[in-house]
Amino acid sequence: MNLLENAVAQGQWRIEYMIVKYEAELTYLQKGVLIDKMIKECIEAK
Repeated sequence: MNLLENAVAQGQWRIEYMIVKYEAELTYLQKGVLIDKMIKECIEAK
């Protein structure tokens, strides 16, 4: 797997993880608020 494929796979995994993690919040949070929360968590994880 080259670097680009690896980056895409890693990104896909993170998106799937975030959807599972925030599944309950998807029903009541506004999209912008949830996306902001997810981005902040990704940045903090680095």
